[in-house]
Amino acid sequence: YLTPSAGGRAVDWASHLSRLAADSSHWGNVATPVNVFPTGQDSFNAPGSTTYFFELVCRLLITGTTASILSFGLAGTATYNTVAFWTLVSMNATDNVGTTQWTMWSTTQALTAITLTTGATAKHMNVKIEGTVDVNAAGTIEPQFDWTTAPGSVTLIKRGALWRMTPIGPN
Repeated sequence: YLTPSAGGRAVDWASHLSRLAADSSHWGNVATPVNVFPTGQDSFNAPGSTTYFFELVCRLLITGTTASILSFGLAGTATYNTVAFWTLVSMNATDNVGTTQWTMWSTTQALTAITLTTGATAKHMNVKIEGTVDVNAAGTIEPQFDWTTAPGSVTLIKRGALWRMTPIGPN
């Protein structure tokens, strides 16, 4: 239920959520942009002139041993006025507490490095991204990852991965 403001415009505060119920191996051994979530869970409709808070929390498992750099970006058909997000990525060669950690800040929807070179080792990575996006023209938003070099194996996105996109007001 939504009651518009006096100006006839209001924001529906319902969050868009996507969560993996099982591990997903839809991300092959490639160095091309891939949606974080598999088909059917990977695209979110965003009305125009709306600001969103977004959050991505996921765990990646890569058994390949090719060094690479992980990037994140927002694809889709929506156009943006501004984008700003913060990332925290930790990595370890075993399924343990991350011993290597990177934090990055970005102000673009384009794919942007969120790690340095991961080293030539199997990787368990924890990824947390938070930010805002001011949607100009309505369309879809698709969170994406990319490797600079194919990592040597499929990248497994572990169950429980979560994307949340919540409108916080008009822009």
